Amino acid sequence: MPRIDLPRLRQRCLSEINALVDSDKQFVVGGNTKDGYYAFKDNGSQVLAVAHADCKVCAEHFACDGGIVFCTQLDDRLGVYTIMDYLPSLGIVPDVLLTDRREEYQSTAKLFIPHKVYNWMVSFDDDGVQAATCNSEFNDIVKPFFHVGYGVPSDLGKLDFLECEGLDVGIGYHDEHRISSYMFIAEYRAQLARFREFWTAYSGTAFPHPLPKWKRNGGHGGSHHQRQQWQQQQQNWKTTNDEEDERNWVGESVSAVCTCCRREILMPINPDDGVEYLCPYCNTIVLKAKSQSEANYTAMTEAAYWGGD
Repeated sequence: MPRIDLPRLRQRCLSEINALVDSDKQFVVGGNTKDGYYAFKDNGSQVLAVAHADCKVCAEHFACDGGIVFCTQLDDRLGVYTIMDYLPSLGIVPDVLLTDRREEYQSTAKLFIPHKVYNWMVSFDDDGVQAATCNSEFNDIVKPFFHVGYGVPSDLGKLDFLECEGLDVGIGYHDEHRISSYMFIAEYRAQLARFREFWTAYSGTAFPHPLPKWKRNGGHGGSHHQRQQWQQQQQNWKTTNDEEDERNWVGESVSAVCTCCRREILMPINPDDGVEYLCPYCNTIVLKAKSQSEANYTAMTEAAYWGGD
């Protein structure tokens, strides 16, 4: 796997939004003053890669130490770098859509006007080494390549009108939306190696995700059951408010010791049984106790696979 171009990543992280596309005249800017703008580049691909250029918290620092990069804007400027710089170094050149206002939950992805039918879409807007989709059938396609964990595709949820499946890939950053945000280079390279395998296998395969009839008609028509199905799908796609999640988790976390690296980790207690988490130090899958009343966690020693290249 190619090395990360750290000077280029620094430039992507610390640049103003307009500067991300000003140097490439092939980008077309769409949107409007009221709702915001997006930038699109047609590379002749049947796969659309999406990243949001806005950041919830901004700072001026960028440093690398011992395989760890420290930068506040990694969410999602690391995704911007991935799509615009790292993927092409792997010979992967999808169409590119850069959006704004994602962190306000008003992504300008909804304003995108497509001129072709896409096989599927992808974003690199998730932490750790998991991947997320909104469809259990598509999960079955993704699972041989990625650990499918908790999460919901962000910008992709606003692009349901493209009527294709979406994949959100975790790229190794942690502590997002905070000054202390950082990424593990080993995690990043491992995830991109997995994505290269997925691309090789499925870049030419269409994964349709049709809208219900009543949704195509602007919210009218269709059976009650169809509307219920659509509402449930929308709930699955809905991006949760991170601050709300943090408030819900106050007083509902426990300390655990990873049985692989033996380091102490803080795990949120989630009411859903069997939720999987990853040790932030060695990437071992850590399983939540089956009962919420239990404070014991067990670790599956899969670090040899999830630890990366």
